[in-house]
Amino acid sequence: MHLRRPDLTEAAAKSNLIDTILEDLDLVNMSSNLIGNLSGGERRRVSVATELISDPAFLLCDEITTGLDMYQALKLIRCLKSLKQTGILCTIHQPPTQVYSLFSRSMYLVGGRVVSEGAPLAILEHFKSVGYECPASSNPADFVIRILSAGCIREMPYQRFIQHVQGIYDKSTAKRNTNLLIEIQAKTISKVIIDHKSRSLSFWTEWLLLTKRSLRCISRDKVYRRVRLVQVIFIATVLGLLYLKTEQTNVQNIMGSLFFLLINVSFSGLFATLQTFPAELAIFRREYRGKVVRVGPYYLAKTLSELPFYLIYPTIYVIIAFFLVGYTISAEKFFTYWFLMLLSYHTSLSLGYFLSTLTSTPEAANAIGLPVGVIIFLFAGYFITVPTIPVWLRWLVYLSYMFYGYQGVTYNEFNNVIFSNCTANCSKWTSGKQVLENYGFDGHAVLLIDVLMLLTFLILLRLLGYVVLKRAMRK
Repeated sequence: MHLRRPDLTEAAAKSNLIDTILEDLDLVNMSSNLIGNLSGGERRRVSVATELISDPAFLLCDEITTGLDMYQALKLIRCLKSLKQTGILCTIHQPPTQVYSLFSRSMYLVGGRVVSEGAPLAILEHFKSVGYECPASSNPADFVIRILSAGCIREMPYQRFIQHVQGIYDKSTAKRNTNLLIEIQAKTISKVIIDHKSRSLSFWTEWLLLTKRSLRCISRDKVYRRVRLVQVIFIATVLGLLYLKTEQTNVQNIMGSLFFLLINVSFSGLFATLQTFPAELAIFRREYRGKVVRVGPYYLAKTLSELPFYLIYPTIYVIIAFFLVGYTISAEKFFTYWFLMLLSYHTSLSLGYFLSTLTSTPEAANAIGLPVGVIIFLFAGYFITVPTIPVWLRWLVYLSYMFYGYQGVTYNEFNNVIFSNCTANCSKWTSGKQVLENYGFDGHAVLLIDVLMLLTFLILLRLLGYVVLKRAMRK
């Protein structure tokens, strides 16, 4: 409501408008129901009601009765006919006689050209004048469609018959009146568009309203949130128990735990946002083309509305896993590890947002996300160390944000560590510095570089997602 009618600032005016629309479309009794609980006909009327909020001078309803039974179709068209202040154009196929009789004017097209137009009964007179009279028991719409369909003309070739009918219409008074009406309506619609642009909301007001809408949708999906929370706790517990209280000198297991904990949190972030935009692209495109929302506020609202959950989930995950595995216990190391895992998670979220703007369907998003994730996963530095990667492929390491996350958590765990009381597990290593050198994770200001690179990937991917989405809407 606020997005479509920013010119209405009084609560009473907004409430009166909503009540009027609900009454006109016979939706008063369903006003408290969720959309998913409505019938097909009721959903169509809700779609019309949503558009009427904008106070349009004209509505184009494409195949509005398709899939509805005769009762629902008749009820819907009657509701539309009751709207006195809005011009309505419906495309419709094979309407029942009762539905067809409700239209004030009808127009028939063949090959994209108008062959007949006017009041329903006047059209029957038009075809009667060219030798085709509608039987009393026939549906007028079905009769005309049969006549205009290929193969139904016996007296003359089909194309010549269509040209004959078009020629009669082109010379008729009905066409001249229609052209005049189109010119008048075009001027009216132009004024409405200009007026609509002049009442746009500010960027931040629009963002706030879209964020509230997103949060409302999120709050309704309580089952999904509970499942996600259980999933986070379960996976963190399983991985933590797998590497339970691993000695720091057991380098192989420590490195494995650091890697798989990071990979899991990264992949969960990637697939959490991979379908964000394809899932509601059709709705957003319609609102964007209707000048209801802009790309900037919408993109910002979608990427920030779930931020509280995207802070809570990885934090719970880190707390459980960190203490179960038994990494070096110190406040500095814990918070550094938490921050690096959080950055890696949010960079994965950014990658998911970016990839989701490249596709129009959830299936296509999944098809792209998996191979991209695998490539980033392979060059993270665990399965093959950086020094042993062929030179001509080594550049891919630096395009893998997981590499910086893995390097950071490894450096945090092994930096300034001297192994004492070594067993057979650490016969190869005497210090953490040797471990870092072996994996190619040593150097100056490693943690700072890792944090800066993760932040760079995070911001860059978010910006790319915005640019791609904006370009997609302009097409």
